[in-house]
Amino acid sequence: MASWYCNATGTLNSNIFNGSDSSVINLYWMIYGGQLLEPDYVTPDTDVLENYALQAMYSVLIPQAWQLSTEAVWPVVVNSTVACDSKSIGPTILEEHLTSKNAAKALICYNNIKYYLLAADTTDGYCSKKKTGHQYRF
Repeated sequence: MASWYCNATGTLNSNIFNGSDSSVINLYWMIYGGQLLEPDYVTPDTDVLENYALQAMYSVLIPQAWQLSTEAVWPVVVNSTVACDSKSIGPTILEEHLTSKNAAKALICYNNIKYYLLAADTTDGYCSKKKTGHQYRF
């Protein structure tokens, strides 16, 4: 089913964008008057478009930067389940391993929930529940 869909979409795109006179005419009539847009479509303002561009750029550049690091990096986003206006860092497990100073550096609030960008820093490559030198780094 997925293969059929990919083939059909590829054929359609090839036929619409092949540059022939008939494809240009068909494309013109498809987009004439904004027909391909949703009925309640609102053109995004510059700030929204800039935010979309930044999200797309960061989604590529951040993992690429981690790959280029001279150290092994194992980043993870931790959902604290705590509201942004709460004074708590999060559940007890987070408070045991994360100082308030480091929490402030790693904190992102999204939809009124605190998230932390953390990385496991271990000598053996495994995280343990015991406090044996394992820590989070920022």
